[in-house]
Amino acid sequence: MKRSSTFERPIVVFGFMLALVFVLYGKSLSYPMVLDDSVVLKSKYVQEGLSATDEIFTSGYLQSFNNKSFSYRPFTVFTFAAEKSLCGGNLTASRFIHLLLYSVCGFLVWLLSKTWFPKKNWWFHILLVALFIAHPIHTEVVSNLKSRDELLVLTFLLASLYTLFQYFKKERFLQLILSLLCFFLALLSKENAVTFLFIAPVTLYVYGQTDRKKLLTSVISMVVVFGLFFMVRSSIVDSNAGGEVVHVLNNSLVAADTFLDRISSSAYLLLLYFYKLIFPINLSWDYSYSVIQVVPFFTAKGIFSVLTVISIILGSVYLCYRKNIYGWAVLSIIISLLLVLNLFMLIGANFAERFLFMPSLFFMMGLSVGLSHFLANGRWRQAATALTVMVLLFYSVRTFTRNGEWESNETLVKASLESHAESTRVQMAMGTAFREKAEAMQPSAQQFELYKKGVSYYDKAIEILPRNFEALYNKGVIFQKTGRLEDAKKLFEETLAIDSTNTGALNNLGFYYFNKRRYETALKYFKRANEIHPNKAQFLGNIGSAYHNLGQYEMAKQYYERSLAIDPDQQDVQANYSLLLGR
Repeated sequence: MKRSSTFERPIVVFGFMLALVFVLYGKSLSYPMVLDDSVVLKSKYVQEGLSATDEIFTSGYLQSFNNKSFSYRPFTVFTFAAEKSLCGGNLTASRFIHLLLYSVCGFLVWLLSKTWFPKKNWWFHILLVALFIAHPIHTEVVSNLKSRDELLVLTFLLASLYTLFQYFKKERFLQLILSLLCFFLALLSKENAVTFLFIAPVTLYVYGQTDRKKLLTSVISMVVVFGLFFMVRSSIVDSNAGGEVVHVLNNSLVAADTFLDRISSSAYLLLLYFYKLIFPINLSWDYSYSVIQVVPFFTAKGIFSVLTVISIILGSVYLCYRKNIYGWAVLSIIISLLLVLNLFMLIGANFAERFLFMPSLFFMMGLSVGLSHFLANGRWRQAATALTVMVLLFYSVRTFTRNGEWESNETLVKASLESHAESTRVQMAMGTAFREKAEAMQPSAQQFELYKKGVSYYDKAIEILPRNFEALYNKGVIFQKTGRLEDAKKLFEETLAIDSTNTGALNNLGFYYFNKRRYETALKYFKRANEIHPNKAQFLGNIGSAYHNLGQYEMAKQYYERSLAIDPDQQDVQANYSLLLGR
């Protein structure tokens, strides 16, 4: 009895969760930035810290990175900006906070478990949290700082659900206000929190909260909060960007010929998400072409996928109506994945493990309930105990090893290359790893060999997907650095034929013609790059150089000054500006 009461104390439970998180993920505290961490952490607004708060909440998510953002996640960016001001941008501090947030997320899972299953023994709630924290599908969210948005969304939604249930239980209006505030913060962290509008009412119904007045008040209040968020988001994001252009490189479903093919492909993706939840093996940071391809509707695979998904949806709806926990879990998983199935709109990725972070909560609830039934049954107790230990052990070992793969870009790409060598992006990433190694060296035979290896991986990426414009561009960069200027020029032109907005290719073609003393042509490319990404110091400085060599000194002076106002530490621009003033 004493042991039971000990493991029901919140401080003990949180300590247990914190210990488990740091055992599984503690070594990530020393990891550098990986993949696209730098896109957010090195952005202008984050580097300015809390002084950029106004700009953060009035700009799109990646506004300071590419000058055009199609999403609005200010609270996520704000957390990094706050860490920059308070911790000086210390990466270990950011990762510690990341792990602390994950522990808080697990603690909220425990609170909800106690709320939804009050008659369960203490070990059921501990088991649920342990399985949740140890699930290998979470490694991308916990190991990749850029996935802070996913972590914040689930944390705030869990808090919103918990306080919403407290509102029904204790009849305190303040609890509803807190729930709505948490929901709003979740929306400000990432837009996929909108699925809560559908998950919350279903959850309330299944867990017996059927007070119609309170239910109606809660739903209407959530809709109002979302409406407020949507108005704010529309006024900011829509004024900064048009529609997002999605390429087959990032999302293979772009190649779907008909909407029926989109339906069958989306159905297949949903089944794959379920598979990864149940069997978290062969994990990868990338599932783009040709790991996942379009599933034509009029094929055995397409028809099977659609019919299976329809059956799952109908079955889960029926079971939910009967207030069945398993039906609720499956339906909640489907609802939380709706926005990333590429059914209603194409997004920038066809499949990602981070998209399973929220759905994994519902999977864990269903799994824990199932295991507890067998654990409480004397006939099946021994077998169920062995199975539970095996699952938890497998999760923990796989998570520990998978987290180790995120130690650096090179270790991550190597691991993904072993599991998904057919991915054009993985092959390209390995090429980039070699290219970046070579760029950090002085010219030598070793540097040349690294460049050569980089080209070989870019060639593999292009072989898998001939329209891989990023591989074409990066191969061109290597040719440019190794003196194969004409070959580089052709590759940059091929890049632009596929992606006309590629500012890197435009800028490099500008340099090609600049070095040929064809300054008018160079100016055309520099200006096109600047039109796509206005007010980038490098492009402005290049335009100034072109005008300088054309003898248009006043124009050159204006662009040099604009460039240096943005980044005063550019030595080349400073030298050119001084030369211009001293002529």
